[in-house]
Amino acid sequence: MSWATTDVGPRDLESEAGLFTLTGRADYGVTDNVTLSGFATWKRDVHLEVDGVAAADSENWAEFGGGVRVLLTEDIGVRAGYSFEALHPNFERHKFMVRLELGF
Repeated sequence: MSWATTDVGPRDLESEAGLFTLTGRADYGVTDNVTLSGFATWKRDVHLEVDGVAAADSENWAEFGGGVRVLLTEDIGVRAGYSFEALHPNFERHKFMVRLELGF
């Protein structure tokens, strides 16, 4: 569930949304220190309301992506990835991610 206030110029829009996701993922260890990942996620709006008005129809769409994780030491790793949200009737979205991971 998410709640947001969006500034659209002279007024703010209050929104409330619920999203169901189902993900399939595969990981492949290239070496002990390098792992490749790929995924596909089906997404469905289960609740969407803007300024107190419920959306008439639920939307379905998908996200596809992958990434690589490299362990620099036993406790430090770097992960980088890309994904693309597609098949939504109102938008397409590209996502890029780089993350430093610390274990302790």
